[in-house]
Order: sequence, then structure tokens, then C-alpha cells
Amino acid sequence: MRVTQAVFGVFHHFELAHQLHRRDHLQKIYSTWPWARLKREGLPRSLVATFPLLHTADYLLARTRLYPAAVSVRINAWNARAFDRWTSRVIEPCDAFIAISGAGLLTGR
Repeated sequence: MRVTQAVFGVFHHFELAHQLHRRDHLQKIYSTWPWARLKREGLPRSLVATFPLLHTADYLLARTRLYPAAVSVRINAWNARAFDRWTSRVIEPCDAFIAISGAGLLTGR
């Protein structure tokens, strides 16, 4: 069985990805973090795809005092839609697709 995952950031999906990889079921995991952050999760680079621009920008801007919460909400919504559209374009055929809430609305179809 070939399983693909999609997640904003990391959450519990990378632990699941490790278990799937150990059993040779992980096809790919898609994340909104950059590889520089994800490499410490310990999965081979070939199994990880990243869409980091919006999530990373939001994260860095949120560390400043001048970043309004309303702007963050909009960027996060934009990130969710853009990530899902991107994932739906690049995903390879798989037997199962697992996505964190909101990350696979289009891709899951």
C-alpha cells in the first residue's frame, strides 16, 4: 500500500510518516515547512515535498510586534488554499491520502 500525507507544518503526521516508512508504505509527505526545518524529522529528502513560502513568511512575521492577527488569519487561509491546490497538482497516484484538517479538501477528491 502506498500512502501519501499532507500537513501544515509537522504535527503528528511525521510520526505517522515514520511508521509508514518503516513498513515501506510511505509514498510522500507534503508539508508547508521548508526542508531546512523538516530535515530534523529524520525522513529521507526523497519522501518529503515542501511548499514553504506562505507558512514560513507568516511564522517569521508573527515573531514581530507589528504583525496584526487579522493579517495572519488571512495569510493562513491563503496558505491552506494554495497548499491544497499545489498538492493536488503534484501528488502522484496513491492508495490512501491522509491530510490534516483543511489541507486536503481539493486534493482528497
